Amino acid sequence: MAFNILLAADGSNPSFRAAEKVLELLRMNPEINVTVITVYPGGEAAADNDFSFVMNENIKDAIDEQLRKTTDKYREFFKAAGFDVDVQHRYGDPAERVCRFAENRNYDLVVVGTRGLKGFEGLVLGSVAHKIIHRCKMPVMLVR
Repeated sequence: MAFNILLAADGSNPSFRAAEKVLELLRMNPEINVTVITVYPGGEAAADNDFSFVMNENIKDAIDEQLRKTTDKYREFFKAAGFDVDVQHRYGDPAERVCRFAENRNYDLVVVGTRGLKGFEGLVLGSVAHKIIHRCKMPVMLVR
């Protein structure tokens, strides 16, 4: 049975470090399936693809293009190492959408980069990584 990894990606340096860790895992076991997901933070209307009040189609198209550019970087990163990955784009609360996607498709592991905020700053900012480790029901790997 295949092992499925969901890489939560936003184009940041910590996110690319997480991609490097996933690549290490792929090199150990090329049978691993990897999906890269990016989430544009938008309201519930955006998450439900009802853009009538949230954004017009031109803005949606521009955001979709930016999401594609972001995931294309990850696709190219893995392709250069000889691996194909699936990519997904979503709208809504990033942590909630990542966890829901992982749960609905039975992923074995969620991998996410973290900026490594500690103490009061990390508590107040409530990072996406922090939310993911508390919301996801499957194992989560944080990469600094």
